Amino acid sequence: MCIMKRLIMNRSDIERVKEAHTAELMRIGGVVGIYVGVTRRGNQCIVVMIDEDNAAIRRIIPARIEGYKVKVEVSGPIKPMGRHS
Repeated sequence: MCIMKRLIMNRSDIERVKEAHTAELMRIGGVVGIYVGVTRRGNQCIVVMIDEDNAAIRRIIPARIEGYKVKVEVSGPIKPMGRHS
């Protein structure tokens, strides 16, 4: 099966898993966001964005959630954009 077809077929399942675990992951200090990404091998994964590279935070974040690989990405702090006039 081609990678794109497999990604589309599995998208709803990984989205469900991400949504089911977003609140608990966001309660971890230093976590600033979560999204569905793709590994180097073309498999879907859950990406947890953290504000700084911190070994203590990395130890708390699980390596897998419901069978999906979890990657940690250092994004830096995320701040809401101000209103544009």
